[in-house]
Amino acid sequence: MNIVHIIGNGFDLNQGLQTSYAHFYEFYFQLVSNEGNSDAVKKLRELLAKKLYDKRKDRWADLEITLGEIASDFESEDEYSDAYLDVYTHLMEYLQEAYKHSDLLNFDTPENTLYKDLAMPWKHLIPRDRTAMEQHLSPSTNDVHVHIINFNYTDTLERISDLPDKVGKSLGIYDNRNTVHAGCLHIHHKLKNRDVILGVDNASQIANDKFRNDERIQNYLIKPQTNTGLGNLEDRRCRELIKNAYVISIYGMSIGETDSTWWKEIGKRFKSELGVRILYFPYVKDIGSVLPIQLPLRRAQAVREMSAKIGVTYQEARERILVNFCNIHYF
Repeated sequence: MNIVHIIGNGFDLNQGLQTSYAHFYEFYFQLVSNEGNSDAVKKLRELLAKKLYDKRKDRWADLEITLGEIASDFESEDEYSDAYLDVYTHLMEYLQEAYKHSDLLNFDTPENTLYKDLAMPWKHLIPRDRTAMEQHLSPSTNDVHVHIINFNYTDTLERISDLPDKVGKSLGIYDNRNTVHAGCLHIHHKLKNRDVILGVDNASQIANDKFRNDERIQNYLIKPQTNTGLGNLEDRRCRELIKNAYVISIYGMSIGETDSTWWKEIGKRFKSELGVRILYFPYVKDIGSVLPIQLPLRRAQAVREMSAKIGVTYQEARERILVNFCNIHYF
């Protein structure tokens, strides 16, 4: 049985890293001076401030979709490229500093919580859904192969554990199944390699007809094309993992439009086999103020959002997409 964990920024936030877009824009708009910048960079900062900072939008997907929308405010490819690279380079600068000063946990024993969470993510569902998952999986005694697709630029997961040394090896026996770590892929690449991918999902999200056909802007801004250009085959491997997954656990992702390619891939897999299950653990920053009686509605809304992203109806999804919130208990 293949379990694919898809990990987003909610994981880093739960580890105490200041890696949300809200953290970055405080740096970008308040700490970085405009002095000496080109007119294009000044224009970009004004537009982002108006569309994101002033409205307190704080998802990375908000930044990415806005980078595509404000392309209509630029006349030349050179001007827009200059502005884009300003955000890109300052983003890497900010995240490198945030990561450098982080106080990360250290899992150093094979019996730690992390391994069990990777082997049995359904244990963090509410009891009704956890029981349903256990009954659904009970006929299987095959080995569990754990795969990780990490959407973060950081390697926090690897750093807090010995997972890099465990590839191809057993993480232990959980629920009478041997669990093997099959590796971790970074679909948006790694900060330490300075080749991170930031942008939109496809050309339709670039609000400038001329720019849509510009090879340089396509390579900068359209994430699937950037992945192809970098040529390390991470995207191809991720597609294969999703295609063969039986359980897809989505943790701390904002399911934004700028990753539509991957929601479509998950949707294809979900529709291909009735036994496939999606476990969705969104990060909710105000979860502490939510009353228990309000949580069922929050979970139902999350199912609706996920089902819409992957292209199925709520009725098709309600028994097969199971939700809890990643900042309650997980990892």
